[in-house]
Amino acid sequence: MIRLLILDFDGTIIQSNYIKQISINHFAKFEFGYSVADKVNKQQIKNLTRYQQLCRVKGAPLTIKENLKIDQYVNEQVLKANMDSNFYLLVRICRIRKIKVFLVSNTPDHSLNYLTKKLNIDYLFDGIFGKRNNQKKSSVFWEILQSMSIKPQQCLSVGDDYCDYLASKDCNIPFIGIRHESLSNLSENIKKVANLRGIINFLEKNDLKK
Repeated sequence: MIRLLILDFDGTIIQSNYIKQISINHFAKFEFGYSVADKVNKQQIKNLTRYQQLCRVKGAPLTIKENLKIDQYVNEQVLKANMDSNFYLLVRICRIRKIKVFLVSNTPDHSLNYLTKKLNIDYLFDGIFGKRNNQKKSSVFWEILQSMSIKPQQCLSVGDDYCDYLASKDCNIPFIGIRHESLSNLSENIKKVANLRGIINFLEKNDLKK
């Protein structure tokens, strides 16, 4: 029986993955005269935070003002992205089944809290965890499991990125992927769905098996 649902943010409940990277590229070009791709290998980009990417482009550490400026710019663009229309129904179903819902993302913690408040969805989660002090997602997962006294097998993790899968695997948490190119090389045994409607269907089938 599932007692805990952990959702990713970008690309899972809101279609903002590409918007974020495009925003960072635009900011780099405008502020420093180069796009991120001009200074950073394509394979490395996805493993770097927005701040690390811009440091590479600038060739020096970002100032506090620049950090705030990039956060504000990216946040404004993310707020224009489309939410998955199935999200609210998913949360409602979880409430009925007494499943706790946590949001865990590599988005900087202060930005994630700002965005969820602006989108008026912060109150729908039992916990919101953004990136803090370069903490790994798997560490956050373990903290949640321990604080809730829930076994990994009683949890379900949902995300669109390979790092979401790895974090779940590290914690022995069952994982379902939202279809994205990052997950294209995963084994066929790993369940993938088109959107959160697939998670709703999974929970309903799981409920029937009890």
